[in-house]
Amino acid sequence: MEPTLLNQDHLGPNWLVMVFIAGLGYLAFVRISFPSYVPLLQDGLLNYRLARQEIRESPILGKKGLAWMIPFAFVIWVLIAWVSIAQFSDMGLDESLLVDIALVLGGSYVIKILTIRLVERLLGAEYGLEEYVFNIIYFIELAAIVSFPALVLVYFGPDWLIKPLLIGVL
Repeated sequence: MEPTLLNQDHLGPNWLVMVFIAGLGYLAFVRISFPSYVPLLQDGLLNYRLARQEIRESPILGKKGLAWMIPFAFVIWVLIAWVSIAQFSDMGLDESLLVDIALVLGGSYVIKILTIRLVERLLGAEYGLEEYVFNIIYFIELAAIVSFPALVLVYFGPDWLIKPLLIGVL
């Protein structure tokens, strides 16, 4: 009996490998450039109360670490949505669908944050909305960091692991 190689068709195109490498590089850049923000994300993963206390003690909303992690989280969530649609429907991985997902996801969060800012202006006071905006962005970033390894496993892992990982991430 002669061994044969299995022909395994992975989920996406080869440029996705470069996106993962760029994502790791981007995480390293943020970790080095903003050393106080990444431990805050790690603390929030283990104990959110501790992270909230740290947020209240230091004006984290003015720190640049939060803003620098938004593109990473955005790319990860667009890729997760793209791969999920490809797996759970018959559409397949279409690059035009990727652009549509990015526009819908980005537009919805821009509209959400602009609406919150409009409510702040109309009410003339903050009423905790600044902390609410921070929490939205914080949890999106935290979920993206946690989901990044799962997304890499979805792309490079065996076929039987793809759907359970996507269900776990979603």
